[in-house]
Amino acid sequence: MATQVLTPAALPADWPLLGVLAEAVADGHQLRFAYTDQHGRVSERQVQPHRHVLRNGNWYLIAYDTQREDWRLFRLDRIQDATPRVAPVGYEPRDFPNGSIEEWLVTDFGRQQSADN
Repeated sequence: MATQVLTPAALPADWPLLGVLAEAVADGHQLRFAYTDQHGRVSERQVQPHRHVLRNGNWYLIAYDTQREDWRLFRLDRIQDATPRVAPVGYEPRDFPNGSIEEWLVTDFGRQQSADN
């Protein structure tokens, strides 16, 4: 066997949305979108996007939520109507709270220490 998949295969990606996210990060723009949580509740979000990542077969956006004043993880298949917004004058993007995205994810978004600490 020449190929072995070690992680679950990725679900189909929303490539136009991934493009919007990548451009917003590259251009230093904020994003506004409707988000449906795991319970089906819809909310409007305004975020400072940091990275998009593939994890356990799903695409996610890591971003600072300006209304909740905290870092959040958003599943891309739950994001609708993502619109880039030019950042306000004097805008400084938030520094990511951890040196490693992977560590941040496995430590409950930095709330717990990793086994190595």
